[in-house]
Amino acid sequence: INRYQMQSLQFYMAYGFNNAFPDYCDVPSAYDLARVIGDDNALSFAFINVSKFSNWGEDWKLEYGLVMKSLSQSQGTPYLSQQIELLNPDVICSMNVLGMAGNQIGKYNYVRKLSCHDVSVHDYFLPQGRVIPLLDMWHFSATRKSPRTHYYAPVAEHYKQWRERYPSINIGS
Repeated sequence: INRYQMQSLQFYMAYGFNNAFPDYCDVPSAYDLARVIGDDNALSFAFINVSKFSNWGEDWKLEYGLVMKSLSQSQGTPYLSQQIELLNPDVICSMNVLGMAGNQIGKYNYVRKLSCHDVSVHDYFLPQGRVIPLLDMWHFSATRKSPRTHYYAPVAEHYKQWRERYPSINIGS
């Protein structure tokens, strides 16, 4: 799992949120984190794919038409926002979702003063009345983005500032 940036980054980010974002070098490998997922006091996180259609092709790249077909078939139904509601998360780290499915994920507002180049911060309004951070980032599998520089470091740098606004992310503090 360490070789796959998208999957390993999910573990790194989950570990960061659960441990107040220690130095990147101090985060255990994704392999070690994956071995204990589901154990008591271990990491937990969920992954929602915007497209509900599988790309059965040989190419790993985004098949935009297939994603848009999936989104158009769920247009008018709160399918994605219902999934988020069921999960009742403390934070949402999305991978460039707002450009494609922003109109289907629920209610959110951009917070300019908390955003930076690599992370767009939004208040996300859960139906239960809680407001949590929606951190819209680069896609985790982006080939020209460094896991440390473009994902982990910007979140770690702003984490303390965000905690003041979002009590839900005081998980590992």
